[in-house]
Amino acid sequence: MNDKPNTGVIIESCLKAVASQFPIVSGVASLYADWKNQQEFNNIRALIQEHAKSLKNHEDLIDKHYLETEDYIFTLHRTVDKAKNEIRESKKKLFADFLTQSCLIKNTEKSDKFIFLEILDKVDIEHIKFLSYLNEKWNGMRNDIAIANAIIPKETGLTKERVNFLIHYFISIGLLVHYDDFEIKDDGDLWSDTKYYVSGLGSDFLEYLKE
Repeated sequence: MNDKPNTGVIIESCLKAVASQFPIVSGVASLYADWKNQQEFNNIRALIQEHAKSLKNHEDLIDKHYLETEDYIFTLHRTVDKAKNEIRESKKKLFADFLTQSCLIKNTEKSDKFIFLEILDKVDIEHIKFLSYLNEKWNGMRNDIAIANAIIPKETGLTKERVNFLIHYFISIGLLVHYDDFEIKDDGDLWSDTKYYVSGLGSDFLEYLKE
């Protein structure tokens, strides 16, 4: 059980502590508490509404019995907890879509969904689109093609620096893996090449998000 207080509680407590010494801040503490509560309420309502709409649109793919289980309620709770403080509309929709994906017949028995939820919390729509692009076109890509050349930036509209950053970020959260391939040539020189692959976790994550 995680007893660590959430960020909102910490901020609110700190503002109250500061306000006790500097009364001018007391209004900010009150405004923050009101904003936090309203923001969370609006986000939770929007998530449930989007989820309900999505369930109706995918009715033929939904495991209706799953909607009556404790696992669904727990998944709903975990997803709401991640989404309740989100301000980006595109990210809110990702959370709502994830919740609907968890109800699909093909996904209800999968035990890794909370791992996928943790990943979803660390990425946004740009990351998912780029990971899908790499998975479809550049799985097993060589280092010089992926980063040094202009092919990927040209096709994606991303800068070389952004491509480089995203590749290394994906590696840091386990969505990409890389290894160095070595070979000794006939003349005795050592040849090496770095290759990148979408990891099994990355592939499973993308597959989970598909309808």
